[in-house]
Amino acid sequence: MGEKMKEEIRDLIDYEEKYWITVTGRIICKKNNHVRHKNGNVYGYKHVHLHKNGTRKLFSTFDVWKKNFPDKDSSTYKGIK
Repeated sequence: MGEKMKEEIRDLIDYEEKYWITVTGRIICKKNNHVRHKNGNVYGYKHVHLHKNGTRKLFSTFDVWKKNFPDKDSSTYKGIK
């Protein structure tokens, strides 16, 4: 019972070299393993800025999750839709 469950993690499509995304919707920066969060809540944001080649783009966090986990039911996503 003391064993931690491992969460499924995938490279974030179109940002494979920079970020991972988890099945529950957490976005992790590969450079420093920093989990994106808002006021300490890793699921508390509706939009996320992603950086690539010196540019920053704003995305719906749920849309990013759907693109990366099309095979999963949306009930596994814990963030704000």
